[in-house]
Amino acid sequence: MTGAGPMNADDLGITLTHEHLVADTSCWRLPPRTERQRRIADQPISMEILSDVRRDATIFLDNMVLDDAPLVISELAEFAELGGRTVVELTVGGLQPNQRKAREIAKAAGLNIIFGCGYYIERSHPRNVKEETVDSLAKGLMDTMEQGVEGTDIRPGVIGEIGTSQPVGKDEWKVLRAASLVQQQTGRALFIHVHPAYDGRTAPEVARFAVQEGVRPDKVNICHMDSYLDLDYQRRVLDQGVWASFDCFGWEVHFDSTNTYRVSDCERERVLLELLRQGYGKQLLMSQDVAHKTQMLAFGGYGYAHVLRHIVPTLMRNGISKDVVDELLVRNPARLLAA
Repeated sequence: MTGAGPMNADDLGITLTHEHLVADTSCWRLPPRTERQRRIADQPISMEILSDVRRDATIFLDNMVLDDAPLVISELAEFAELGGRTVVELTVGGLQPNQRKAREIAKAAGLNIIFGCGYYIERSHPRNVKEETVDSLAKGLMDTMEQGVEGTDIRPGVIGEIGTSQPVGKDEWKVLRAASLVQQQTGRALFIHVHPAYDGRTAPEVARFAVQEGVRPDKVNICHMDSYLDLDYQRRVLDQGVWASFDCFGWEVHFDSTNTYRVSDCERERVLLELLRQGYGKQLLMSQDVAHKTQMLAFGGYGYAHVLRHIVPTLMRNGISKDVVDELLVRNPARLLAA
């Protein structure tokens, strides 16, 4: 199910399985720590403060808002020029989704778009989530899946990204349980956000929960599995039969306020290559999770075409065949997204 209606999954082509075209991630915002940050935290992103933003990405409000349609269209053009066909847009409740605007962006860029639905991490939940039951949340999600988003004809093609924190919050478990019910009724893939810091540890537990709730493992996609890189950790998730998404390529920033950082792409490539060598290729996905301005080319980032322009050639230089690349970017997304 795309933003323009149903299509054959085999026609999706090269697919980015975790992106944002219109989003507000300010639920992650932290207060300034220093006098300099207090002076510049509310300024528009510019070259003069770019190094500050890269050292403490969630201090700067302008960095956390994607809403410039002409800019996003122009940046998606490079992905399309390199053969990209489809983008999965996972901006859900708590991240200020605007599906109408995102659909127009994708159309202008000549791309298919597949929307998610649900709720992000607990700190961003609207008040009704705490008050509702699992069944009422599931009904709301089902209504959106069947009838469209907010009175539009835009029907989500996946469930999620359903947000979980570290540790997972009570209401996050409730939302995930509701999403699991909807998955079983619709057959749509369930995308689960796990804490993206380099010290994240919750993915095996979250994957196990969804499967125990009755979701088929091959319809569970655990996002951000390239934020904490330890082969044992990745295998503990993959050995449950679920998908592991290496979807943070290009995120090479620090979070000084929390003394954490995003791992480098060379580390992501190293672990991805080893998992491919160990036979996990049919459970792996690739994307970039563009959600901050500084991830875009116009602000010194790698943009939406980073996987195609830079990561794929690196993988191939390290012995990965075009057939395996097609598996990661074409066949695997098609299998996951087909209902």
